[in-house]
Amino acid sequence: MPARRHIQTRVSANSTSTSADESLRGPVRVLAASLNHILERYWAANPTASRVIDSLYSGPGGFGASQLFHDHLAFRTFGVAGMGIGSLGDLLESFGYSRRDDSKFPKKKLVATWYAPPPLAPGGPPAYDLLPRIFVSQLEVGQLSPAAEAIIRRCTSGIGALSPAAVLGAAMTGELPWGLPDEADYCALLEESEYAAWVLVNGYSLNHTALSTHRITPPLAGGLDAFNAALVARGFALNEEGGAVKASPDGLLLQSSTVADVGEAAFRGGGKPRRVVRSYLEFVERKPLPQYSQLAPGELQEAHRRDGFEAASADNIFASTTLAARGV
Repeated sequence: MPARRHIQTRVSANSTSTSADESLRGPVRVLAASLNHILERYWAANPTASRVIDSLYSGPGGFGASQLFHDHLAFRTFGVAGMGIGSLGDLLESFGYSRRDDSKFPKKKLVATWYAPPPLAPGGPPAYDLLPRIFVSQLEVGQLSPAAEAIIRRCTSGIGALSPAAVLGAAMTGELPWGLPDEADYCALLEESEYAAWVLVNGYSLNHTALSTHRITPPLAGGLDAFNAALVARGFALNEEGGAVKASPDGLLLQSSTVADVGEAAFRGGGKPRRVVRSYLEFVERKPLPQYSQLAPGELQEAHRRDGFEAASADNIFASTTLAARGV
């Protein structure tokens, strides 16, 4: 597996960072290693994501493994005491990450926020050259039907608030804090909320990673549209909800994604495993902010580009697992 499928702990020599010899040290270095373990499970469990890397990056004629950068990682949670956004937030903030903008998705009964990595030096920009943004969403369990809410609260009862160590362990191993669920509970949740069913069988497993297409050098002519065309030409199915490219109103944040993979999951009772939705791969192009649009490509740093997320685009990206669920 090419090392660059992982998160680096040192800025590369050809990076646009102004301190290319700086490396992660201390707790954030440990976090990077932990995130790499999470990514190892992700690549192993999601063959479509691995095939994209083999085809477009590390394979013959690809961009090269050194061109692979993680824009952000995303996790899903149940909004119950001790297991929602805050359970991951406490973990991330203990490593120096800072909470940024919140988003709401009323139709899906979700809320979300994202966390920026700490700077390499006090007062500096987030260390985007080394660490990804982290996007965390949460199902508003109390807004579900009484039956669906009861299932989730029964499954999570008696566990209590998860410590940061427990959350990290669950994300690294895929172990479900509530144990194997009943298939009947899974099917009941799937009827009402694909998101709820996904969390029940996947827990804190990585929902997706997003790759930074704007960091490919030389710059990709045609941007994300060209990248998507290359994916489709190689037989990959894209999430077309809201269009293949989801654009922010300012036109500076472009996103696309594959349709999620499907794999088998075991349920309580030892019956026959059934097919469930797993994870997907996202692609992001962050264009320069207007005040930096005159900078040459080699001068542009991640801090010069559009940051954050767009709720409407994220709403459509969520469909990457919903579309896959229609086939299980």
